Amino acid sequence: MSIFNIFDDQSHNNSLLGAVFTPLPAAVAVIEKFGLFEKWIAGATMFDPTAGEGNFIEAFVSIAANRGFSMHNLPLERLYGVEMKAVYVERFFQKMRNIYGIAFPTRNFICSDFLLFNENIQADYLIGNPPWLNFTELPDLYKPVVKPMFHRYGLVANAQELLLGSSRIDFSGLIVNKSIYENLKPGGEAIFFLPMSLFLNDGANRGFRAYKVKDVHFATKEIYDYKNQKLFPNVSTRYGLARFERNSLQTFPVPYYQQNEDNEWISLSANPVFAVDNPLSITQNDEEYVTLSMFEKICLPKSAQPRQGVNTCGANEVFVFDTFKKMPNGLAKVTNKFQQGIILPQKYVFPLIATNNFNEKKPKARKWVLLPYSPTGKALEWTDIEAETSLVTYLQKHEMRLKMRKGTMLQGQIKKGYWWAMLGVGPYCFDNHKIVWESFGKKHFHPILLSGNWQGNQAMHAFMPMQTLDLALETLSLLNPSKVQSYLSSLQMEGTCNWAQPGKMKKLITLF
Repeated sequence: MSIFNIFDDQSHNNSLLGAVFTPLPAAVAVIEKFGLFEKWIAGATMFDPTAGEGNFIEAFVSIAANRGFSMHNLPLERLYGVEMKAVYVERFFQKMRNIYGIAFPTRNFICSDFLLFNENIQADYLIGNPPWLNFTELPDLYKPVVKPMFHRYGLVANAQELLLGSSRIDFSGLIVNKSIYENLKPGGEAIFFLPMSLFLNDGANRGFRAYKVKDVHFATKEIYDYKNQKLFPNVSTRYGLARFERNSLQTFPVPYYQQNEDNEWISLSANPVFAVDNPLSITQNDEEYVTLSMFEKICLPKSAQPRQGVNTCGANEVFVFDTFKKMPNGLAKVTNKFQQGIILPQKYVFPLIATNNFNEKKPKARKWVLLPYSPTGKALEWTDIEAETSLVTYLQKHEMRLKMRKGTMLQGQIKKGYWWAMLGVGPYCFDNHKIVWESFGKKHFHPILLSGNWQGNQAMHAFMPMQTLDLALETLSLLNPSKVQSYLSSLQMEGTCNWAQPGKMKKLITLF
């Protein structure tokens, strides 16, 4: 199957492939904002590497038509676009013919996968809207094709990182880096609509924030954050417009503009706080930034580093329960809405943190999770499971369901024979004390101390495991909620899945 057939497969719709077309009025507004039309008429070459239906290219022609230019004397040879889906390419040529009455040069709007594209187009300006999705969301047949490119264009240190913490790296960053490196003239500019995760998210996109491809540096010159405006219908992704300059060293602060509720652009500043490849913190003034940069990090043993909760990898109906009742002989009866009267060994069933627990003086368990693991954090061996009649009976009942779960890391465990494995389980899960906070979709940082082998619930909760109560109490006293709140708020991720995940919290801690 060719690359083009992968993407022409109807099972991969536009949404899945991150195809968010820029409305023509928005494309026109961007071109006029940066004076690109005048630069094009004066001799500059424009290139959209992922052109879709060609709305950015059309915008130049539309502006010319509205300003009374002759449609037959436009410098169309200085407009270029590449698009991998043939149906979108054909739509573009139809628009040029039917709306503007022109025969756009076929050699200038090319049907090709830009990542496999090697024609020597050298542009003064890049402009466009690369697909908004991350590596994990790409079609499985396409991943092996592009995986080496993330390394080739400076986004990861090696391809193996894409199986680990960088698996959620933004695909758009690859388009930006490749096009700037290969298709932008020295000193040229690139202007792209992009997901704001490239600038504001931790971890996976740190390679992009090196602002370098091989020996070519580029700089982010300004960012426009459309936080409070819905420019693209039915899109929940946080997005913005960024302008880059090739052969320029990155300096800070980056001018950062954000629209308020009245659609007025407010001028702010963007700086990384602890290291140059860290997420950008958004502040109103230098004083606010200086306060953030003076954050006194908390010193903790490595065993206490922030963690996410346990992850069933889509099998909550097997591992998570709504009721728990102790039975004789160390057994427990548990239920959920899918199963009733399940008997399991008590020692493998643990209380699971719920939202209500964060507002209770004496937290009460409302959910429970089965962890078929030893206190060392390793999945039980089958011989250990067989020694527990109730456990082996229960797991065998769900064997096929558990083997069908997806994910590279999990499948690695399953192929080794541990089909009852989960993610996010280690010795840290079995420390008796945990400092826990809500890390998903919140706006306020509110840590609490839980004792008694409570477990975090996937990405909803993050925690620092504590091996002693004294360490837990001391750490909680040092974890100043208002100072942590200021840092988290500066990252502009309130209300999202990236509110206070472990990667962000690690920036505030020194491990020894």
